[in-house]
This record gives sequence, structure tokens and C-alpha cells, in this order.
Amino acid sequence: MKNVYFTDYLSPYLVKYLPSQKGLSTNTTSSYAESLSLFIKYLEEYKNIDIFKLLVMDITREIVIDFLEYLQEVRKNSNSTRNLRLSAIQSFY
Repeated sequence: MKNVYFTDYLSPYLVKYLPSQKGLSTNTTSSYAESLSLFIKYLEEYKNIDIFKLLVMDITREIVIDFLEYLQEVRKNSNSTRNLRLSAIQSFY
């Protein structure tokens, strides 16, 4: 099976899929981009994951849960903000 790298799908998802296929507004697309950017920074800084070597299948439920806990505990995000970030990740997958 071919390796599917996270970064290979990120730009097409944000630039092509969300606006044209899903019909999402520029603001929503920007919000999703910000959410995924925060997720990437978290993976790099807190999990020491090289984002350019990250495979889509390497993102586990535990990593996403850890990210959500980071949002609430470290960044002091509200439940609604945390859930918005989760929605962006779910949509990507």
C-alpha cells in the first residue's frame, strides 16, 4: 500500500475541496486552516513529530484526544472552541 502523507492532502483539502466540493465560505475555510495549523504545531512541538514524515494513518484517536486536552488545559480554550477544532480534524479525515 502506498504511503499517504498528511501534508500531501492538506493543501488540496483547504484550497480545492472545501470551497469547491463542500461549498464552504472563505471564513469557514480559514477557520479550518487555523485549526489544522494549530494541530500541526501541536504535533511538532509537543509530540516531536516531523510533519513531513507523518502518514495519515499515524494520527490516532489518542493523539487527537491529547490535542483536545492541550487546547483546554494549555491554551485555555472553551468547549465550543475545542469542538470547532475537532470538527475541522474530523472533516479532514
